[in-house]
Amino acid sequence: MLGQDGTSGRNNLRLTGLTDLDLAFGKRFKITESKTFQLRSEMFNALNHPNFADYVNQFASPNFNTYTTTATNMRQMQLGAGFNF
Repeated sequence: MLGQDGTSGRNNLRLTGLTDLDLAFGKRFKITESKTFQLRSEMFNALNHPNFADYVNQFASPNFNTYTTTATNMRQMQLGAGFNF
């Protein structure tokens, strides 16, 4: 009945664990004794695994029993270069 406790088990609507892998690779080149050049590559959420969030559990909602957003961003990559003196 509406407004009363249901028969669902405890923690029935818990979300799954968070899966996220961040990677970084770098290479430093020595130019002189005191000067170096560095190349760097970084990748966030390298596996591009979706981590779902905001499970809709309100019966009256049109999105009932669905996930509406993700908890992490999609895969992002960046490159960098630096000169140290």
